[in-house]
Amino acid sequence: MTFEHAPCQPDLTQVVIASDPVEFRRVQEDIEQRLRQHDFSDRDVFSVRLALEEAIVNAMVGAQTMTGFQGHQVIALPHDRLREVLAKYNRLQH
Repeated sequence: MTFEHAPCQPDLTQVVIASDPVEFRRVQEDIEQRLRQHDFSDRDVFSVRLALEEAIVNAMVGAQTMTGFQGHQVIALPHDRLREVLAKYNRLQH
């Protein structure tokens, strides 16, 4: 994970998260801790948690198979399998 301050807006921080669920959870917990340090309510922290989780799911659904630098290929997730996994963990809304 890397943190970079946005050049035009010093109060904003850009976060780049590796494609790793453990790293995502660590970043999510760090963001929640920072919100609490700035006296955000539990409701606000929960709302941010939902938004982060939704952003990750949207990235998975919108991903496309692509080949990058030195022929490294990333395969898009099959939507039917993704739906199965999301349903298994009660993360799928109908």
